[in-house]
Amino acid sequence: MGRSATSISLLVLACLVGSAAAQSSENVNAHWTNFEAKEADWDMNKANNVYCKKYDADMPYEWRSRYYWTDIGDLADFSIDEACGKCIHVTNTGTGNETTVRIVGPTGHGLELDKPVFDQLDSDGNGRIVGHLVVNYKFVDCDPTPPGPGESNVTAYFSDDYNPVQNNWTYPSHAAILRHLGRR
Repeated sequence: MGRSATSISLLVLACLVGSAAAQSSENVNAHWTNFEAKEADWDMNKANNVYCKKYDADMPYEWRSRYYWTDIGDLADFSIDEACGKCIHVTNTGTGNETTVRIVGPTGHGLELDKPVFDQLDSDGNGRIVGHLVVNYKFVDCDPTPPGPGESNVTAYFSDDYNPVQNNWTYPSHAAILRHLGRR
């Protein structure tokens, strides 16, 4: 590989590492707050102190109620307005308990988790005693698309001597058509 190709590869790798680091955070203090989301029937206009309601209050009930809510601080890569509605996966470093929460507003520090999710993560009660949890979090897709029927995230390749009939394997109909057309 030439010098310029190596330099470009290293630059791309550095950007990827920097991007991944910016999408997560470790040893963050997480406090509890009372959005009372469930009590307000997940209505952001009725819940306590939901900044992102100006963007997300009209989202469908299923979207608003899929995850408990959190306020987030220390956003390096984007503004709170851009973070509204995004999800983070939170892990309590003390217990290993983990869950996903939806961002509904800013805070000046760490995370402020809705009380029910704080309690879920605080299974040993230590967070309640000291007043906060120490957590790691990373941004995740709130609504990942599950594989459809017969699909997976596995890519398989076969060789020229691939013979599903001889091996008593099921040969999907679309694969037979592609093989007949000379494609894999």
